[in-house]
Amino acid sequence: MELRHFKYFVAVAEELHFGRAAGRLNIAQPSLSKQIQRLEQELGFPLFYRTKQRVELLDAGHVFLDEVRRILRQAENAVESARRSHTGQSGRLLIGFSASATLEVLPKILRKYRRLYRNVMVQLSEIATIRDAELLLDSPLSVGFLRSPSFVNEESFCIERILREPFVVALPDSHPAAKQDSVRIKTLAGELFIVPPRQPEWDYSDAIFQILRDNGIERVAQEARGDWPSRDWLPVASALHLCLLLLAIYVSQE
Repeated sequence: MELRHFKYFVAVAEELHFGRAAGRLNIAQPSLSKQIQRLEQELGFPLFYRTKQRVELLDAGHVFLDEVRRILRQAENAVESARRSHTGQSGRLLIGFSASATLEVLPKILRKYRRLYRNVMVQLSEIATIRDAELLLDSPLSVGFLRSPSFVNEESFCIERILREPFVVALPDSHPAAKQDSVRIKTLAGELFIVPPRQPEWDYSDAIFQILRDNGIERVAQEARGDWPSRDWLPVASALHLCLLLLAIYVSQE
């Protein structure tokens, strides 16, 4: 029993005439009659009362018609739902992100995405550590917003750069260089720094420590824990007269 048999049955039940039903279905009348007979044989009981002058639905036929119409509507809905999911208009989107993506990148993208795809359920999952990121391939994530982990390669992932940011240093107001438009990192070699936690194989973390090494800076007062960057670190750094090395996108919001 196939969906096409249900469609044949509905056409005959609504037309109550095999000739008109066949024309509606664009098939030959003898073929339609045989299909209805096979359907009745498979069911084990008749659906129609037939004479040379008329065709009528039996009680079983009326009950079967209601159920068949419901099944056909469900089938159409299933096809449409699958089509919308395939084209990205509905379904579920699981987004992985690093903490810094929540400052500017992720909110902008989500606002635009929600305007375009209102029927998609968006779920967010923070990728907090290197161990989480290594599970990307085996995870259910649809897309991830990460800060250049070096282990992510184009052979395993589809990678697109959406933002490039310069490094800056945040200084307390009382620091002698705070009023300058720019500061050479080497002039801060004697200062204490707050830096993000070391995360091997993450380009962002590696780049910061490479900058410090290249400029002879060895005095790291604190490797920040938890979310990074965090606004909570700015008053702490100011109170302790420390330098905070981070990205321009974060500083510009303060």
